[in-house]
Amino acid sequence: MRIEIVAVCLLARIAAADSLADQEDAQVKLFSKVAPAVIFIGDDKSLGTGFFVTAKGLALTAAHVVDGDQSVAVVLYGGKRTRGKVVARNADFDVALLQVAVEQPVATLTLAIAVDLRVGQWVGAVGHGLGGVWAYTIGMVSNLYENKQGTKIVQTQIPLNPGNSGGPIFDRTGRVVAVVSRGATTANSINLGVHVADAFLVFDQLLPVCNCLAIDVKGAEPVFLDDAMIGKGPRVLVAPKPGEHTVSVVVDGKQIARVIHFPADQRLKL
Repeated sequence: MRIEIVAVCLLARIAAADSLADQEDAQVKLFSKVAPAVIFIGDDKSLGTGFFVTAKGLALTAAHVVDGDQSVAVVLYGGKRTRGKVVARNADFDVALLQVAVEQPVATLTLAIAVDLRVGQWVGAVGHGLGGVWAYTIGMVSNLYENKQGTKIVQTQIPLNPGNSGGPIFDRTGRVVAVVSRGATTANSINLGVHVADAFLVFDQLLPVCNCLAIDVKGAEPVFLDDAMIGKGPRVLVAPKPGEHTVSVVVDGKQIARVIHFPADQRLKL
């Protein structure tokens, strides 16, 4: 009996070790997938992070990282130095777009607007906190809410520091779910990100990489997809199943409806 117990304990330890090794391998592979798309943004005034969303060098970052700048110094993964032109910024959502000068296609990250985040979900970040370049930190989603400006906030307990701002917060598959924003200054370990869907609400340049249906209406009218309400205007994003769908909105008491075919149709104005 004692031999059997020892054997069971030994097998349990081996299984636990194998599980830990699998987890470690997965995390190493995830860093290798994400890091090449992350950029270092720095000049005499500020230090921050960004990441590529198109192979031609369009990058997403935080608006406060490039506040007042028309262009910024950029370092690519691997050490190449270049410049990035600020092509759009939105202070309310704390997001900005850079067009980085690149000589060849760059690695990109997928923006996950249709992912339903949950409190307790695993998330990671790669950035340059306190100058520790391309540092990999992990944690979980600790809260989800909207601030007074209507920005969708993702609160995490990932260890983030000045310099991480503008970097990606991603899920276990490497899809970006939020952009690192300002953390709380009156408490420790309260680190915030702006839900990546908000960037699509303000930047038309991102719509080609949305992999979703963007519906624009004149005001804050409720928008319906196949008779189910999916949000309120002026812009609603949704990733429906491929096929035919009916999109509708009620304006001044009149229903306006259109039939679309997704993914052939990815933008609609009502």
